[in-house]
Amino acid sequence: MGLTGLFWRYLVTTGAALAGAALAVLSVVLLLTGNGVVLWASAGAQAADEAVRRAQETGIFDPEELPHYVAWARFEESGEALDPGTMDARQLDAARADRAGYSMRYGLFYARYHRWARLSDGSLLALQYTYAMPYASVWAQRGLPDFQLSVLLALLLSALLVAAVNTGRYVRILRADAACLTEATRMIADRRLDQPLNARVRVRELAGTLGAMEELRRSLAASLEHEWGMEQQRRRAFAALAHDLKTPLTIVSGHAQLLEEDELTAGQRESVQAIARGAEQMQDYMAQLRELSEQMEADVPAREQTDLSGLFLDIAGEAEALCSARRVAFERDVAEGMEGCVEKGMIRRAVLNLIDNAARMTPEGGRVRLEAKEEEGMLAITVSDTGPGFSKEALRRAGQVFYTGESGRTPDGHAGFGLFLCAQVAARHGGTLSLRNGEKGALAGMTLLLR
Repeated sequence: MGLTGLFWRYLVTTGAALAGAALAVLSVVLLLTGNGVVLWASAGAQAADEAVRRAQETGIFDPEELPHYVAWARFEESGEALDPGTMDARQLDAARADRAGYSMRYGLFYARYHRWARLSDGSLLALQYTYAMPYASVWAQRGLPDFQLSVLLALLLSALLVAAVNTGRYVRILRADAACLTEATRMIADRRLDQPLNARVRVRELAGTLGAMEELRRSLAASLEHEWGMEQQRRRAFAALAHDLKTPLTIVSGHAQLLEEDELTAGQRESVQAIARGAEQMQDYMAQLRELSEQMEADVPAREQTDLSGLFLDIAGEAEALCSARRVAFERDVAEGMEGCVEKGMIRRAVLNLIDNAARMTPEGGRVRLEAKEEEGMLAITVSDTGPGFSKEALRRAGQVFYTGESGRTPDGHAGFGLFLCAQVAARHGGTLSLRNGEKGALAGMTLLLR
């Protein structure tokens, strides 16, 4: 149903339930009055009228004939009380005020009414009553709460109960629909796009929203499938390029080596050596590209339960040798007892790439530091150095394949694969790669989800 229909249905059902509750309370009132437990509100007026009629006919008043819900007193013509009867001081003041033409309130909800009759001795009889439903029993009238106020309280409580129950029912309907929309949003956010959003929603407008989200899911699924297909094509193109270039590069390298064996002038020998170095560097680039393509081609990560603390201690041993060769100090801070299901080989390659980048950019006598610890189910890895830090362009573009930065364009085999691989490894583990500059150099951080 639509929101308007739901609203009107809520109003109708609430109104019907309130009417039913009121009818139930009224039935109880009729049952009590029918059995003589409670009298109607006009009982006081009727009793007072009957007592006045008898007094006017006989000139005599018998208090025993008056019911307990009618008070009486006798006054002189001047207003002085000859006999207070069953009236208290406030009731006597109310009677005097009525005789003088004024009225006084009785409590919050009732007013006092009076009937007057002159008796045979010349005194004035005052009968006082209220329009309230009295109990037939004297002890009930004195010991129990006021009946009309009790009825009003029962009506109020039943109305609140009906409203609360019916409101809770319709709130549950809206809450269930909202939960369906929330779950659909989470499915899209978590990229669970292979599952259709076929939840049952009762409100038409919210069903329309869920339908729009289902269209969005299908569109995103198709878009991601197309993007995945294009990514697969790019990876295969990289692999094919690396394979196709292998043979001509081998030929160039072989001919360069043959030329070096001939008698050449100094200039010619220098050119041949440059060709050989370039061919060797290109072969190394192609080897890295093939390895990267093979690793990224694996759709299902080859994860295994790993002692991460032990893994990082092994990495630290290799890193120390790597930094020592560049005359850079190495420090480590690896937490104990870390375990997780990860791609051990790719993590080793990624961390060593970060350390290699840091050592390569750190001047001799500098320092490279590796930190690894577990934080709220995430593995946090940080590699810091005391080098010049990242440039603004490097912070913006580092992690893109083939990006090296100006300082990286040196014949040392650095082809821009390292940080790109680190970013891919972090993404495959549900984490991220972050780069920033610290107080004394650069900091590269990786976070990996351990589950």
